This record gives sequence, C-alpha cells and structure tokens, in this order.
Amino acid sequence: MPTQRKRHTVTETDAVGDTLRQVEAVTGRRADLGELIVIGGEVKLRRAEQDARDSQARLRLRQRFVERTRTGEGIDTGALQAVHDSGWIDE
Repeated sequence: MPTQRKRHTVTETDAVGDTLRQVEAVTGRRADLGELIVIGGEVKLRRAEQDARDSQARLRLRQRFVERTRTGEGIDTGALQAVHDSGWIDE
C-alpha cells in the first residue's frame, strides 16, 4: 500500500516470537506490533531517564566525596586513625 511514512521490518527472533505468543495467549488476540513498539518505547524512555537521574546522583555523590576528602569536612579523623591502626574489628 503506498504511503509517505517509513516502513520497518522486524525479524521474528526467538525472543520476539516468544513475546508475541505470550501477549496473544493472554489477550486472546493477535498482538498489535505498533502498540507493542509504542509501549516498549515508553518503557525504554523511562529506563533511560532513570539511568540519567542515577548517573547524576552518582556524580553528585562522587563530587561530595572528593570535596569532603579534600577539606576533611564531616570526617571523624580519630575514627579513621583507629581503623587504620587496628583494622575494622573492635576488640
């Protein structure tokens, strides 16, 4: 059928076929590939956004650690020295 839109081809790998069969078994009807792509895309975007937030949080924690290490702010130097001298085991 003529169209101005892009066409896409999906090869039914084992994973794709298994997923289609599971969807069809649960819904009782043939899976709508367009709907599955949209749903999958939304999930992928949420995961990517969460990964970006997690990366930013880890960056902030690393920066905080570096700053505290550099300045000594919030570090109990006595406890640090005790661990250095005797290890982690409290006798």
